[in-house]
Amino acid sequence: GAFYNGKRLAMRDRADFADLRISCNVDKYGVGESVMREQMKFLGDMKMEFESVRDNGSVYDTAVMLKGGYGAAIFNAGKIWDCVPVDIIVEEAGGVATDIYGGTLDYTDAFKKAETGVFYSACYAPPKIHKKLQELIHKNGPPSPRGWGGRERG
Repeated sequence: GAFYNGKRLAMRDRADFADLRISCNVDKYGVGESVMREQMKFLGDMKMEFESVRDNGSVYDTAVMLKGGYGAAIFNAGKIWDCVPVDIIVEEAGGVATDIYGGTLDYTDAFKKAETGVFYSACYAPPKIHKKLQELIHKNGPPSPRGWGGRERG
């Protein structure tokens, strides 16, 4: 299990998303204006579904999520150190940890990918919230700045 100050962490799942806050970062990282506009449209679509969408892009967001402050955390273009330590904690707390498109997170050749500028995506949430996020992402998900941890959008 995952613990915080001696208390077991348990992610709170729910089917009502109207008052839910999520963290979803969008990073520029050398993309053109049209890709950036698509990413901002995606954030707008997310805002129509949830109470609040925060664009912080920090591993801190996952800590806030694990303590109940956010219902989910999405990394559009994270570094490996933003994702690896969080995966097991999220799963141990009853959440789902995938890449942004719901696939298995792939850290094969992570250092080589980091050297060549590959970024990682991640989607962390309790099961019902994760399912809703995947529906939204597959409908109108953000385009990749670079990489997706070696996986292209599709």
